[in-house]
Amino acid sequence: MRITYLLIFLILSGCTRSNELNIIYSSDMWGETSHCGCPGHPTGGLPRKASFIKEVRKEHNGVYYFEIGDAFFRPGISPEQANAEIPKVDMYIDVFSKTGLDVFVPGEVDLILGVDFIKTKTKKQKFRTVLSNLVKKGTKETAFDRTFTDSRYGRKICVFSLISQDLYKSDDYEVLEPVSIAKEILKEFGKSGCEFNILLSHMGYSTDVNFLKDMADSGLNLLIGSHDGGWMSSPRKDGNVLTVYGYRRGQAVGHIGFIGSLSAKNMKDATQSVENKATIAKFEKELKRVIAPAKDKDPEEFFKNDSTTLVRIKMLKEQIAELKKDTEMNFKPPYYFNRVVAMDTAFEDDKEIEKIVKEAEAKIKR
Repeated sequence: MRITYLLIFLILSGCTRSNELNIIYSSDMWGETSHCGCPGHPTGGLPRKASFIKEVRKEHNGVYYFEIGDAFFRPGISPEQANAEIPKVDMYIDVFSKTGLDVFVPGEVDLILGVDFIKTKTKKQKFRTVLSNLVKKGTKETAFDRTFTDSRYGRKICVFSLISQDLYKSDDYEVLEPVSIAKEILKEFGKSGCEFNILLSHMGYSTDVNFLKDMADSGLNLLIGSHDGGWMSSPRKDGNVLTVYGYRRGQAVGHIGFIGSLSAKNMKDATQSVENKATIAKFEKELKRVIAPAKDKDPEEFFKNDSTTLVRIKMLKEQIAELKKDTEMNFKPPYYFNRVVAMDTAFEDDKEIEKIVKEAEAKIKR
């Protein structure tokens, strides 16, 4: 009877208990809006990122999206130039809303025009702006939201964020010591029935490593890092805590997924297998494109006088076969995986986001 009541409650509250929890994470955008322009392998761009987010939402259940620190401006920008680029800030916020952002964490670069500037720009948005250890001086009143909790997929996740004390100084605000604030918040999460505790860290990798030494048995489950702009394809594991990082300038976006459980201790790391699956799908798509002119005919016979295409077909088939041999194709939960996906030409530009970006860029005075 209790199970029946629980199901009725979930249905009436608009929640369904998903077997999956997926998190899209991005950090250190540094004010970039378009791809890097590299002739060989151009990556990045908000329009491609929007397409990637849509793809993850289409293919997975229980999806959250977090943007962690230093999004609006490039490091080292002057306040004068930041003022000239305010149209870009408005554009970013618009794109965040249209792509379904859940949590935004302001970094020290975002705060160059002051706390009140960011508060004004984000106060009417659906996403939450969270920074747990930035408070008004002499008080415990946080400048932004202290935490974010959500149960829309039937699993209660609890999120907080921290910035390093070395990164932001202000006459009106102060950054509280991260470890003590983290332990305090995690204790509160424990009392409120949180099933999965996430830290969105804007402290940098070396600080995160030292921070985790104090987090043993703290109840923390996942740390998503930022500030360094580094790349971490395989999650770092410290007990029950996983640590992941995305990549700078929007050139790659992270996606971590948990299937069948929310405890890393009881799950296998399927990161490599999931990456292999994605690569197999990419190679199979390319093979299909290469042999398309042959239609229903034998490709090797059709291309017998085209040695270049024959070599390409052979290489693709061999690569697919090798990956399949090394990949466990049928996963049995519980497992987790992490992808740091390059925003390259595999993703088409989202036309709506592309228009928003171009209109904002046209307004910026340089």
